[in-house]
Amino acid sequence: MKILFVLDYETFKNNLFETAKKASPYSDYIWFRIKNQDAKLIYDLSLKLRNGFQNKFILSERADIANAVGFHGVHLNKSSISPGIIKKSFPGLNISYSAHSLSEIEKLNCDFFTLSPIFFTYKPYEVKPLGVLNVKNTGKKIFALGGINSENMFKLKGKGFYGIAGISFINQIEKIKEQNV
Repeated sequence: MKILFVLDYETFKNNLFETAKKASPYSDYIWFRIKNQDAKLIYDLSLKLRNGFQNKFILSERADIANAVGFHGVHLNKSSISPGIIKKSFPGLNISYSAHSLSEIEKLNCDFFTLSPIFFTYKPYEVKPLGVLNVKNTGKKIFALGGINSENMFKLKGKGFYGIAGISFINQIEKIKEQNV
């Protein structure tokens, strides 16, 4: 399974590049999740990441900036501009989407998806994990997200997931990659 590391700005802003450096050798994709910041900051940080690492980078929502700095794709959610409009405007970008149900995934045409939360993950609001779903018959590339760690990721094998995604598994990423081979 592929590994999508979520480089969350709010979580790692004081250690953003050190965290990217730690995750880079083990991640197939790095999603730079940065929201509610001014465009110049997003552009500057994205360009520095792009120039510093060889991973396939994905940027939250800002297709214009992702395209300008040469990122691999853009990650959308239910509040974003529709994937079809983004694809038409930026045909070179891959489109990923944050989904919270299989029915949501069935309705959209994107290059890949995150599906969450699979397992319990602490949030300041109530979290209802989806549990381990079988996604083999969807025909879609789906990353399992939410509470993934080295102790529970084995439950996802054989269920049709394209890969796993996470923020909090940074301290386990080497072990996760070893178990994922």
